[in-house]
Order: sequence, then structure tokens, then C-alpha cells
Amino acid sequence: MLAQEFRHTRRVHFQDTDLAGIIHFSNYFRYMEETETEFLYALGAQSGEADFHEWFLSPRVGVQAEFLRPTRFGDKLDVMLSVEHMGRSSIGFRFRFLRGDELVARGSMRAVYVGHNENGGLRSTAIPDKLRPLLEPYLVKE
Repeated sequence: MLAQEFRHTRRVHFQDTDLAGIIHFSNYFRYMEETETEFLYALGAQSGEADFHEWFLSPRVGVQAEFLRPTRFGDKLDVMLSVEHMGRSSIGFRFRFLRGDELVARGSMRAVYVGHNENGGLRSTAIPDKLRPLLEPYLVKE
């Protein structure tokens, strides 16, 4: 079943391109993370809140991208985000990159929520209860 998708629109900047004049592959990962940040702001994350850090995921434990069509300086991209997976502490995001109606790339990113243990190291922690219901409409149900 199709999930609701979050849309983030951006232009490809000159510094995002390589010598061939197309977007450098690494920038797709940056665009995915940028879209995730805008998504969490749209859900209600407010800087200055005491629990602001709880809205944002920490380590990326998996990323993947597939490039279907070249994208060039000045192209306008709609980066579409949906939630592919939501576990106790991990979230998987699915991304589609559209130039107009044309799918030019797709990708995914999996991240986990973490806190600090008694030794100062990282440990996984549950997705905050207030965030979980906000993510539900974007969860792909297959």
C-alpha cells in the first residue's frame, strides 16, 4: 500500500557537479540527509526545545543509491521521502528523486536512535513515543 510521501524541493548547485557536469554521486546521500532533516522539522521538531536532540537520528547503519538518469547543474529535484521500516530503535527511509515526472535516482537510508550508556559509549534506544505516531502515515505497508 502506498504511504504518504514528504516532498523536499531543491536545485542542483554548481558545486554539486563533477567534471562531466552531472551531479556527483555523493551528493545524493547529502540530499537524502537534508530531506530527512526537513521532514523532521515539518513533523514539529523545534530548535531550542529541551528534547530537540530526540527528534534526530544518529548513526547511519546503511545507505544505498541507484542512479537512473544524469542530473545537471540547475535541475530542480523533488526528493520524496517515505518510511520503509520502523523498528524499536531503527528507521529505514526510502527516497525517490524526481525531475518533473521523471525518476532520476532512488535510494534508502537506515539509521538508529542512540543514547549514552554509563561508560559514555553509545547504545541503541527506543524511538521517542511522541515521534512514532507522526511517522506512521509515511510508513509503507506492503
